[in-house]
Parts: sequence; structure tokens; C-alpha cells
Amino acid sequence: MKLSCLSIVFLFLFCIECLVADDSLETSQLRSLSPQQLLEICEKQSISTNDFFNVNRYNQWSLNDYRRVLGNLYLVMYQKDIKIDKTFDEWAHGGNLWSRHTTPNIPVKDNQNHQLFNNLTFLENMMNDLFFNPNVPMSKENVYRNYDGVNSDGELKLPDFAQTGMPVINLMDFPDLDGSTSTKPLRIALAATMFNLTCDWKYGTYASSSMRFGDLHHFPRVMQRTHSGKDDQRRRKWAAVLMSENGFLPNNQTVNSWITLTDCQKHHYNCLVINAVSPELVHQYNPQVTIIRPSEYESKIIGYDALVAVANVGNPCQNLTIEDINAIYRRKIKNWDKLTDGQMKGNITPIWRNISSGTGILMAEMIFGKELSRPKDIDGHEETIMTMTGLIQRMRDPSVIGFSFYFYEHRIMPRPYVKTLAINGIQPSYKTIADGSYPLRAPIVAAIHKDTPANAPARLLYDFLSTPNGQQVVQAAGYVPLGQ
Repeated sequence: MKLSCLSIVFLFLFCIECLVADDSLETSQLRSLSPQQLLEICEKQSISTNDFFNVNRYNQWSLNDYRRVLGNLYLVMYQKDIKIDKTFDEWAHGGNLWSRHTTPNIPVKDNQNHQLFNNLTFLENMMNDLFFNPNVPMSKENVYRNYDGVNSDGELKLPDFAQTGMPVINLMDFPDLDGSTSTKPLRIALAATMFNLTCDWKYGTYASSSMRFGDLHHFPRVMQRTHSGKDDQRRRKWAAVLMSENGFLPNNQTVNSWITLTDCQKHHYNCLVINAVSPELVHQYNPQVTIIRPSEYESKIIGYDALVAVANVGNPCQNLTIEDINAIYRRKIKNWDKLTDGQMKGNITPIWRNISSGTGILMAEMIFGKELSRPKDIDGHEETIMTMTGLIQRMRDPSVIGFSFYFYEHRIMPRPYVKTLAINGIQPSYKTIADGSYPLRAPIVAAIHKDTPANAPARLLYDFLSTPNGQQVVQAAGYVPLGQ
């Protein structure tokens, strides 16, 4: 009898413990936890389990919910000196950590924060699926659906070719459309318009179907689907060419695309460059590249993008003035304390893109008074990043600040751990770029060689970009057209 009573007591205590544990889990709404509580849970438990999923209902979170939770987690990890970006690089062992459909399977003994990083990866992938993946039915917050350039199916609203007044251009006569990476979506949209092809936003230019961190750049995708009619075979052929990795859309980037234009007589002057930086500015900041000759080009502004300051989503700083940025990059302001009202301590790590990049050129031109003031870290070393991919990935560190193009950060390489900062109190957005209130608006430039014949396809496309239909292509690709 005593044994039976003792068993009952133990059973009762066990049930109470289970109820307490369940109650604790039921009240673990991640959105309402303090950063310290969030870290404690993420260090010990997998938040992707059914229990946590049912309690938190991640698919009902707003974009701000995800940003707040991710920001709190990143900030408290930074405050505890958990080296987020460096640790992830170590996990990857020099390779691509963010494979599209897997989470790194690293033994716990290799890193004491294994569970923590798994949870961080889970949250970021959930945020991507909900707000950045064009294949998932989205809320209005989806970055690929929240502007007027796409229809309800996510397809770009390109003008019908028959209504543009453009002549038919044969496959062998189509010009090279070169330029900077940040303008590649516009070049894809322009080519799709010329051949009446359907174009929509997908992660990866070609076949990838969902976003994971391994998909580094995201461009509009030309669909093989075509309408029936006499030109159906021709359009299918063009769709195949446009979807080919070795298609006719070279991406020689900011400096080299202007070199291509100088040298385009080899291609019978059939080259059109669409660049984020004018040839005059590229030549000014790269005088050693003597083959760039702006006097030989015919150029014009066809739309607008913007230079934006980027930081980690956990960084409490929301706004910087132009004077603040100058002081940071000239190392007159070295700590985040005053810029975050004491919410974050620690040294600021300013990052500079190389001066042959469009970002580096516009930073010098628009912020630093035409001076090439390259920042140094606390040890006196320059923090110069050669690729925009590398700069965006460095934003995992809340101490880092850098610059990108709005379109690049927002559509080509969106990352849930990156946010943009307001400049002089104005947050960059399609609206503030369009109305000119954002102070770092930057023109998009199209150019051809001056010797390009009047009937050359490159000149026909160049002239088309200024027409109402051409401006519709600019808007459909996500850029700000001239009329706004």
C-alpha cells in the first residue's frame, strides 16, 4: 500500500512537472520575450519543433515581428561577443554555408552554439519564405509584389511589343546589353519586351524555385511559356536564349561595361550599356583606365536608384546625417554609443567598397566631397570589400555599417538580417526616391557609342528607353522612371 501511494505521489509530481513545462512552452511567444530570454531558449531548444511552431504560428508573423525577433537575437549575441559572421564562415569551411535546402550539419562539439545558429537559420529561412519568395502567396509586404510594376501573378507589366512601334530584331542582330549588376534586371526586362516574353521575379535567374541563402543574386526570370501565334516559335527560341547562362546579356559591371562600349566597333557599334554610374564619374575616379572615353559616348538618364546605408537588423541605430557618416568614415566617431542613445556599445566597423565599384564611386561623390577617404578598423587596417555580395554578408555583424544601392539591397540580394538606415531623417523607399526627398538618389544612365548608326538595334533600344513604353519597362523592372 505504501508503494502504491508513493507511486501515486511520483505520478502526480510528474504530471505537475509536465504541466509546468507545457505551460512554460505555451507562454514562450518569441515575439514577446526579452532579448536575454530569447537567447536562453534558442541556445537550448529547437524552435522549429511542432510545439513551438503551433504556439508561435510563424506564418502569421508580420515583417516587423520577424525583424524585431531577429534583431533582438543578433544584438544579444553581439553583446555576448558571439562572433556571428565569423562563426558562420568557419562552419562553411570556406564553402557556401547557405545551401538552398539544408542547414549545416556540424557536430555540437565543433561549436557550442550549434543549436543557437540552427535556430537563427530557421528564423531567417521562415522570413524569406514569407516575405521574399515570389513562389509563395504573399502578403502586401512581399518585396516583389509591393510596387505597381507587377501584376497579381508576380509578372512584370511589360508593354506589348506590337504597341511599342519597334521593328522586329533578329537573333543575330540583337545588341549586347551590358552594364552594372544593379541594372541587370532592367536589361532582362528590356530584352523580354523586345521579344514579347513573359517575365517574373524568381530566386536565381534560371531554375531555382525557392529562396535559401545559397541563391546569391535574384533577377527577373524569362518564362518559356508563350502565346500561340505565328511568332510563337521565334519567341520560344528567344526565351531559351535569355534563360541561358551564356546568353547575350553580359554583366561586365561598372568599369568594364564602359570599356566594352569603347571597344564596340568590333561589334559594329551594336552595344547598349545601362549603368548605375555615368561614364564621366567612372573615368574621374579611375583615371588609370584610359580606355574609358566619355567623349565618345552618347548617354542620358533613364531612371533612378539610390545609395543606401545598410546595417544589421539588430543595430538600434535608425538614422544618420551626412555629417554623421563623414565622421564615422573619417574615424571621428568610433563608437555606436551616442548614435544609438546608449542601446548598443562597441566600436563601429565602417566598410568601403573599392573605388572601381559604383557604390565606392558614389560614396566619394555624394558623401565625402569627392575625396577617397577609405575607413580603417580599430587596428588601423582598411575595411575595403571587393564585392557587394561580400559587403551584404558582412552585415551579420551588428558593429558594421556599409553602403549599397537601394535596388541591389532590396531586390537583387535581399537578406533578412540587413536593414537600411534613414539619411537626414528620410528612409529610402520607392516613394522617397521617386519624389526626390531621399538625399542620396542616383540616376541610372544608358549609353551607346556616338558612331552607332541610326538604324542600328542598339540605337533603337536606346531611343526606346525614353518613350512612355520604355519608361514602363523601367518601372516594371522595379526602378523609378523619369516621370515620377
